[in-house]
Amino acid sequence: MNRNLMISALMLLSLTACQKESNQTQIVPSSKMATGLMTPAVNQPPAVVIMNLVGTNTYQGYFHGSGIQITGPVAYDDVKYPTVVDGIPAFVESMSTYDGASVLTSENSGTEGNVFSVSVPILGGLPSTGFQTDFDSYSAAWNTWADGDMSNSTMPLLQSYLKTSYSQVGHSITYTGKVIRVTSGSGVALTEITYPLPTAATATSAPNLGGFCITDPNNATIQYLLSGTDDIINNAAEGINNNYSANIYATVTGSYKHTNGTGIFHCWGTIIRPDGTSFKFDSTQDLS
Repeated sequence: MNRNLMISALMLLSLTACQKESNQTQIVPSSKMATGLMTPAVNQPPAVVIMNLVGTNTYQGYFHGSGIQITGPVAYDDVKYPTVVDGIPAFVESMSTYDGASVLTSENSGTEGNVFSVSVPILGGLPSTGFQTDFDSYSAAWNTWADGDMSNSTMPLLQSYLKTSYSQVGHSITYTGKVIRVTSGSGVALTEITYPLPTAATATSAPNLGGFCITDPNNATIQYLLSGTDDIINNAAEGINNNYSANIYATVTGSYKHTNGTGIFHCWGTIIRPDGTSFKFDSTQDLS
């Protein structure tokens, strides 16, 4: 073989090797799809799952492979965040899973909206996780801050207490997330607990709730007088014909929002009667 032919053969082999290497590089996937969340680029906020509106105040979406449903109305602190941007913490009435395999625990954290953990079974068996313990630590720290001099201390942040995930080898892995407002699609999304909070407007103290009356839908003579602080309803006195002297209390879970500059309050949640039965409420009243 003469010198020119040898050089041509070597160039052909080199080009072939480069093309094989190029082809192999092109088929490497850029993200993982099994988790249900696209992997974000480095130094970018965690990805979000925009939920589908499937009915009146009912949204569904997948978070790390688990089907999650929330029911509304979906609310947020429009005084703290007067303009809707991605990442605003959202309050919802309830959360559940609809895939039949995962286990979900959710909490309404008040100023930081609904947070949750979802346990995905790996080889069967769902272990207890540290989610509740970490959330209780956050609640204790927040209460300490709220009872002290808030102007001279830093408010505890939820993401400083909740881990990104909780796991036990061979049983399940538990992911933590939160519900947020977004500016696209249905306007509601799920994301990791570490998703950054948007810049809030100048903080103002939320007025306490008091004197908000809910009539029992099964008995018009029975009323429940709601009260609460920091957007959370925490008391429901039961009365008959607006007489509350008997000191009877029902169990209540719910949230409220106040319209700045007015006496208008919007309250929603669930009342559990002393006999164990319950009903949901969603009402707006002017208490001025």
